[in-house]
Amino acid sequence: MTKIDWLIKFRRAKTLSTLDVMLDAALRKVESITDKCEAIKGHELRQDELELGKHCRPLIK
Repeated sequence: MTKIDWLIKFRRAKTLSTLDVMLDAALRKVESITDKCEAIKGHELRQDELELGKHCRPLIK
């Protein structure tokens, strides 16, 4: 999978803590270093999106 594939998968995460759990599971699942690297890159892309509020519902205060 590419980093974009991982990004799409990680978009299910709506919080940073959920995203971290998803990354941990992904790193346990994949075996090759290349796939782990791509998963980490996808995680970082989603982390940036969450911090900017992209592709997630705004929190109601």
